Amino acid sequence: MDSNMTTMVVQIGNSDNKLKQGEWCHFCHAVNGLVFESFSRVHFSGGSDWDAPWQNACWCGSINVLDVELFKSRLAVIRQSWHQDSVAVLVGETQFV
Repeated sequence: MDSNMTTMVVQIGNSDNKLKQGEWCHFCHAVNGLVFESFSRVHFSGGSDWDAPWQNACWCGSINVLDVELFKSRLAVIRQSWHQDSVAVLVGETQFV
């Protein structure tokens, strides 16, 4: 991997059922748009099964290390606009074994 790139995982959920289905959909679309705009490559995106008791979504990809803080601040704005308490972000170096 390019030394300017790092791996990022973003996870969102609606386990507290704060968001109605339509709101969850729009929240997912907002995060998805930011991910696809900011990541240089998306390796995975997906979510819970349609009949799962909890709704969640996850994205994994590569982002320039210089863009990480801006991404997190933009993600926080989206999180706040949808009245979510948190969004999980994992940033780290991918290691091939």
